[in-house]
Amino acid sequence: ALVEQGRLDEAISHYRRALKTRPDYAEVHYRLGRTLVMGGQFDGSLEHFRRAASLKPDWPDPLNRMAQVLIVHPDAGVRDAGEAVSLAERAAELTEYKDTSVLDTLATACAAAGRLDRAAATAQSAMELASAAGDEQDAEYFRRQLAHYLGMEPSVQE
Repeated sequence: ALVEQGRLDEAISHYRRALKTRPDYAEVHYRLGRTLVMGGQFDGSLEHFRRAASLKPDWPDPLNRMAQVLIVHPDAGVRDAGEAVSLAERAAELTEYKDTSVLDTLATACAAAGRLDRAAATAQSAMELASAAGDEQDAEYFRRQLAHYLGMEPSVQE
């Protein structure tokens, strides 16, 4: 409720207190990571997403979020498109390539890594999934992403 109300600092304090009591609570590490991202605290978020993923290795959500952060991290020294692809690929495997949010992350990571053919193919799959589910808004988003990837010049993000 605190996050939805925009009370991020209070939510962060709440999650940190909960982790003092139960340091191996994967869901709280994940929620804290998400909240830290909302507040622009990318380094701390990575730490908590990694911890959540280590506690629940077959949970795709922290893997997906870690990949997202590694793609957009403001510090070029932390950005890592290759690791983002690996994490997003694992999340996609865990969701049997049926979660369009995960596929979006995978496509974006592939594009950041200069793997434009793979980015386009992944966006195509996500577009087809969204269309099959009757979600025309998402299908249109992925149509635009596909066109974007097809029109990009290959360049690798370091």
